[in-house]
Amino acid sequence: MWAKLSITKKSFHADVSNKLATLRKEKEIAQGELAKTVGIHANVLGRYEREEAKPSIDMAAKLADALGVSLDYMIGKTDIEVDMVLRDKILTICKLQLYNHQFFAKYNHHF
Repeated sequence: MWAKLSITKKSFHADVSNKLATLRKEKEIAQGELAKTVGIHANVLGRYEREEAKPSIDMAAKLADALGVSLDYMIGKTDIEVDMVLRDKILTICKLQLYNHQFFAKYNHHF
């Protein structure tokens, strides 16, 4: 039997707002600085943090990138905060492994 996952709009927006404010403060980034980085006015960012407005998915992605976390973490889909630098290194290694596999599959008869 499958469990039904229910996320209300209120809890979803509260999660995003809380994560946004918490991450920004933990990283010691001023509202104005973060707002400028993602291309919005500081007042809009403040409204996001106070749950008075909700960011679009594109804006949530920009905010997550600017704060160095995944969008999944930002929206509460996962509780695991992955450092984006580490994530990029892992993806690079995965691509190298795929490349090596393809290379050896193609040229295996030469060895």
